[in-house]
Amino acid sequence: KCRLLGEEVVIIDSPGIDVEADLDEWIDKHCLDSDVFVLVANAESTIMLTEKKFFHKVSERLSNPNIFILHNRWDASAGEDLQDQVRNQHKERAVAFLTSELGICSIEEAEDRIFFISAKEALQTRLQEAKGLPPNIHTEDYFTRYLEYQQFEKKLEHCLSSTAVRTKFAAHTARGRDIVVNEGNMIGKVQDTAT
Repeated sequence: KCRLLGEEVVIIDSPGIDVEADLDEWIDKHCLDSDVFVLVANAESTIMLTEKKFFHKVSERLSNPNIFILHNRWDASAGEDLQDQVRNQHKERAVAFLTSELGICSIEEAEDRIFFISAKEALQTRLQEAKGLPPNIHTEDYFTRYLEYQQFEKKLEHCLSSTAVRTKFAAHTARGRDIVVNEGNMIGKVQDTAT
């Protein structure tokens, strides 16, 4: 079971970023009240121009979207000689995308929003854990990827919680403040009338 789904989190899986004829209309319909966006990119390639275009459109419509970038299928590079160089290149490009191109966060924040994972390994591990069994995965660096996936989950949950406090409870706080001000004004008028 996914704990986040029990907390009124709704996940919308886009069927592909460039399939909609009217991207602006799709963003207006599905994205304007979104708290977080997760770009799941294939780690075997770089972030695509269509993906960048989508997030440029989103950032035009939303003042400061929370975007996480998951480089999925990182297990495919396990044991490769140039794995660290490829990771650094992906990370540099993702940081530049979030900071320079979109301008939505600092370099430090961007580095906290980029992860190298294997969703397949994470799912297999969770299924084994649910049965009370150890993971049956033998690829190199598996545990490091799984820990990074868990870090992503924690940071996503934290981002959702803090965003919910700002967006959902801000309206309640403003309404409470208005009630208190109105009550204060009424009491002031009653006092003025009584004197």
